[in-house]
Amino acid sequence: MAALASRSLCPVPRHARLAALALAAALFAAAAGAGAAAAAPRADGSPGGVLRQFVEAAGKGDASTMWSLLSARSRQRLGPDFGRFRKGSAAELNRGVGTFARSSGFTVALSTELSTTWAVAVITGSRSANGQKEAGAYGVALRGEGGGWRLELDGPVKLRILGPDPGEIVVQPEPQFAVEVKATDDILGGVLYADGKALTSNAGGLGPKNVTIYAPATIVKKRGVHFGAAIAATATDASAVAWTFGFVPATLKPVAVPKPK
Repeated sequence: MAALASRSLCPVPRHARLAALALAAALFAAAAGAGAAAAAPRADGSPGGVLRQFVEAAGKGDASTMWSLLSARSRQRLGPDFGRFRKGSAAELNRGVGTFARSSGFTVALSTELSTTWAVAVITGSRSANGQKEAGAYGVALRGEGGGWRLELDGPVKLRILGPDPGEIVVQPEPQFAVEVKATDDILGGVLYADGKALTSNAGGLGPKNVTIYAPATIVKKRGVHFGAAIAATATDASAVAWTFGFVPATLKPVAVPKPK
């Protein structure tokens, strides 16, 4: 897994440079053990497997299964009790991510355990929106809880996609990824992914609670639909996001320089 590089957006104030260095130094406070964690999925499913169960339950309107796959903090935010969840958030999830399960199918495109506390998973597929099919992606952070992975939804870590925009057709030599992260506590780390591969990223921003993570997605080379994803965490919370975009590689033509007479 690639940790964030220590170079910040230039120029930025000293406190912003310190925020970027903190990101580089403390990726989820457990990056050193990520390889070992990834080799041993939890007893009741890998991060991607748990997300698959959740999406399938959302497609069926199975509020009970969705509720069982949420972390305790997510239940408080989306409930706080099952009755309110079933009438409110469960119905919204059925109309939202549940459309992936009711269309032509979806694929687990990313499933990675970053530490014993945090994991990230993404599904991609097509779904119907306003009567038309479109490519889409759905990404979540998962918390290690109760001997398994549980979805972390609607938390205080907020991610905003800066580029490429969801659904955008990118025509350039390589896409440039950027995601803004805001949180109520200091942001400790984050990772950008292109087509499921972690990118070596840079970070900078206005302070430890407002950081932009960015990177060139050099691995995106072929024409077609691709997906991006990001996860970021504080000491107590994490969130993730995923999106799709189109890519048409553009070749830079050399500029002819006139010869001196």
